[in-house]
Amino acid sequence: MSWKRRIGWAVLVAGALVMVAATGGYFYLTSASFQRFVLAKIIEQANLATGGKTTIGGMDFSLSGLTANLYDITLHGTEDVDRPPLLHADGRDQGCLGIAPASVAE
Repeated sequence: MSWKRRIGWAVLVAGALVMVAATGGYFYLTSASFQRFVLAKIIEQANLATGGKTTIGGMDFSLSGLTANLYDITLHGTEDVDRPPLLHADGRDQGCLGIAPASVAE
C-alpha cells in the first residue's frame, strides 16, 4: 500500500470519527439527562451567588441560538415561611454566553 493511499485512509477514518463524535454530541446535548445536568448546575450557581434557595420549574435548551429558556424561577432568601419569596419569575430567556449571577437581578 502506497503512502498516498494510507494518508487517504487516515483522512477518511478521521473524518468518520469526527462525524460520529458530532452526532453523538448533538444527541447528548438534546437529551433530558443533559438538561437535568445543566439545570442542576444553574441552581447550584444561583444558590452559591445569592446564599438563598433557588428552584426552577423547567428549562428548554436551543442549540441553534445557544439559548436556555428557564421557567417558573423562584428565589427564596431568609424570609419566613409565611412570607412571599424574594423573587419569582414565570419565564426568562438567557443566552448561554451571558449567564452570570448579575443577570438574576435584571
